[in-house]
Amino acid sequence: MTADKIIEGIEANVWNYYDLSADEKIVSVPARTLLSPDRLDVLARYIFVKQRNLGWGVGWGTSIYRHYLETCNADFIDGDKTKSSFSDYLRSFSKLSDSVAVEGWNFNKGLLPHVDGAVIDGAHRLSVALYHDGTVEAVQLKGQKQVHSADALLRIGISPNIVEQLVNEFISLDEETFTAILFPSQLNLQDAAVHRIGEFAKIIYTKDVALSDQGRKNVIELLYGHEPWWKTELLEDFVNLRFPQGGSITAVFFKANAGQTSRTVKEHAREIFPAIHFIHANDTHQETRWIADCLLNPNGIQYLNLRPTVQPPRFRELLDDFRSRITSDKSPGNYCIDSSAVMAAFGIRDCRDLDYITPEVRTTKLADDSRISWHNEEYLKFPIPVDELVANPAHHFVYKGVKFMALDTVMFFKRHRWAEKDIEDCRLILEARYKISFRDRFTTKRKRLKREISYLLQIMPAETAKLLKRILPTSAFQALRQMYRRWKGIM
Repeated sequence: MTADKIIEGIEANVWNYYDLSADEKIVSVPARTLLSPDRLDVLARYIFVKQRNLGWGVGWGTSIYRHYLETCNADFIDGDKTKSSFSDYLRSFSKLSDSVAVEGWNFNKGLLPHVDGAVIDGAHRLSVALYHDGTVEAVQLKGQKQVHSADALLRIGISPNIVEQLVNEFISLDEETFTAILFPSQLNLQDAAVHRIGEFAKIIYTKDVALSDQGRKNVIELLYGHEPWWKTELLEDFVNLRFPQGGSITAVFFKANAGQTSRTVKEHAREIFPAIHFIHANDTHQETRWIADCLLNPNGIQYLNLRPTVQPPRFRELLDDFRSRITSDKSPGNYCIDSSAVMAAFGIRDCRDLDYITPEVRTTKLADDSRISWHNEEYLKFPIPVDELVANPAHHFVYKGVKFMALDTVMFFKRHRWAEKDIEDCRLILEARYKISFRDRFTTKRKRLKREISYLLQIMPAETAKLLKRILPTSAFQALRQMYRRWKGIM
């Protein structure tokens, strides 16, 4: 009877590729147990569901959902031929999301089949269940796992910025995620460290980040500044020890395997380095989110590279007040600091007050006073809706739980408003540029390219080598083989 229910509860097309074990059963599990780094595409749907249910204008949520669908399926034809356009997908998905919001989750909507925790059908239903933190009925099948990991999404042409936001969304939902930061060292040691991390953990995403001189200081403060033992006097020593000749960092976001912890993963990777300071791994989910918010957003990296070690005094006072007001709210990400306070955060000039914007609906305004005030009315004629400014990471960044408007968006706003004070502010913003040495830029790009080529070589089947040997000139094939062997450590 259970087998019949399973077969009826799963799309018929699935059985062309997957089998059912004789003793397999339907189990009720929290939706989050099916959240997998191998199915980051689920998060493209989740972002849409979240913004729709919050009542925000869903421009960002819709665009990220569409970008994923048209990259995978340019014709928008689904398996059962019931959809043939993005409008069809959007209408069907919105109907599903709205029905669950009104009626609650209905098991009759279908089972969620998976292979080792990664769904193989029902990604839309899973994304809705994730938003409502619901329980779903799932069943394990036998067959090939569907992989829509960060690397896989990049290979099919998904925008790197969107992939990084999917990774960041995954990290926000999975409290068992951590980050290892690799400081400058020999390239082969860094590659070996990444490999060792992969032996004890599931690597979600790896990113090389170029830093300015000030950026290196701010990375150290981001990683260690909240520790009870930290003192400002330690900053220069920590920077000099970890960046003796400048250089960039490599961030490895990972989920520890069963029985492992962030510490055991770090210690395993640390064994190949000549000293312990070449790698850092955080211990708490809050720290993972702080790091991800900065490093997985170009606006966050810009902030790290420009933020002064000591920010203007008036701004620090206002920021402490603002932070204390939003901590009691369940959604501090609904509040985005804008205008002159953003300039103060970057050390461009101090501010007299702190303004913020919020989505137009379902957000409680803070009590206005002469210090902190709601700024939405200033954006009534601005071409970008405030919902989009708050929701779309292209227009903001988050630093230690506080959301700031992106500096370029602040300048765009000021150029649009163009009051007398805005003219001088735009000049100051244009002068706020950081420098990264040519060597560091080159090294970062080289590391990224090497990692991409190495990954492609690893997934090339043996038959590909035979094909290359047959079609390439001998000298070209031997050069490619020698490169491959060096990267693999054979030579």
